[in-house]
Amino acid sequence: MPGRILVVDDDPNICEVLSRVLNDEGHLVRTAEDGAKALKLARQFQFDVCFLDYKLPGRSGVDLLPELQTARPDMAVVMISAFGKVLDGFAAGRLGAVEWLKKPFGIEPACALVRKLLGARAKAQEDEVISAVRARFGVSDVDRLPRTARHVLLAAEASYATQGITLSDLMPQELHNEPYVSTAFKQAVGVPFSSYLLALRMEKADRLRARGHVPANNVPRLVGYSTYGAFARACRRRRGQPRRTLPQPA
Repeated sequence: MPGRILVVDDDPNICEVLSRVLNDEGHLVRTAEDGAKALKLARQFQFDVCFLDYKLPGRSGVDLLPELQTARPDMAVVMISAFGKVLDGFAAGRLGAVEWLKKPFGIEPACALVRKLLGARAKAQEDEVISAVRARFGVSDVDRLPRTARHVLLAAEASYATQGITLSDLMPQELHNEPYVSTAFKQAVGVPFSSYLLALRMEKADRLRARGHVPANNVPRLVGYSTYGAFARACRRRRGQPRRTLPQPA
């Protein structure tokens, strides 16, 4: 999934190269040459990753970092510096940065680092979706579910965003009796398989729309619907079910 990247460096070459390459990979990139502009952008956009120069004009990246984290607590900060002896992984961690890069650095390591950080964030967000849906239906201990229901539940949580997925696609290979599996799932979880699948998709859709990271017309595809019409019908099916209020983005 594309991310929003902030590059803060007074070197225009670094800003230009990172912006061009990361844009080519599908990310939205903004650049700032000083702390004031960086803070303004951080308060305006929900960035996922920030490349922050250790030494900036007027004030250092170290001084700027706490304010950036206050503006965007979920933003992963990568400190970049030409001073290898001053900045290492341990020091960067103590400052609050999650990673560091020593100048000069290659483009591929920077791109790989973005992919790594965005992948970790996506995994954390998926875990939040699953935890919220389990809590909604009172599934507190998956390991205590009967084997068939546990298999289907875990398979659904791993593949709910796949378009066209059905219960028969997720059934244990040794079982070919869909009515039996459907009944077993409902007895163990308390709701039909279709309701659990719907809840996963709607939870993810709510979070995507709340964060505003993707265009609204891309949300249906990202939660398993091939058309907006199918997504709209699913939203209507969800009416009447309890809906958790999501915090609004800052």
